[in-house]
Amino acid sequence: MPRHSENRLKDSASPYLRSAAHQPIDWYEWGDAAFERAKADDKPMLLDIGAVWCHWCHVIDRESYENPDIAKIISDNFIAVKVDRDERPDVDARYQAAISTLSGQGGWPLTGFLLPGAWAPAPTAVLKPAPPALAVSPVAVLPLLSPLALAALPVAVLALNTPLALAK
Repeated sequence: MPRHSENRLKDSASPYLRSAAHQPIDWYEWGDAAFERAKADDKPMLLDIGAVWCHWCHVIDRESYENPDIAKIISDNFIAVKVDRDERPDVDARYQAAISTLSGQGGWPLTGFLLPGAWAPAPTAVLKPAPPALAVSPVAVLPLLSPLALAALPVAVLALNTPLALAK
């Protein structure tokens, strides 16, 4: 894989987020800048919550987020937000509760989509690991989920109709 310039996570205080600085995705940390960009570009957000100690978080990084083709799809169609669950347990707890309610399970990495306006998770767009026999990346479904298709999905708001407090 060709080397890409570092993304904006290179200056993060979080070791987990810094570990993704080499990925060819236009990552944002959770905060005002991400929400403002999503609003300005009228794009849904791809939310990825993980931790430095999480084996499967590093697997999805290696198998999906470091893939230039997948990275281009993500960066072209979504505002990508990476969250260190140890640095932002408030964000993790909120979305773990929502995803668990919607899908019956949670854990890490938690990867899902947030729709503009409500910033609520789209219940049918939660990514799950593909069975190994399929040899398909967990985010291989992204080409099928255009921003227009995501916007048309029904959203269970679950009291998530406003972004979490963005205090750092």
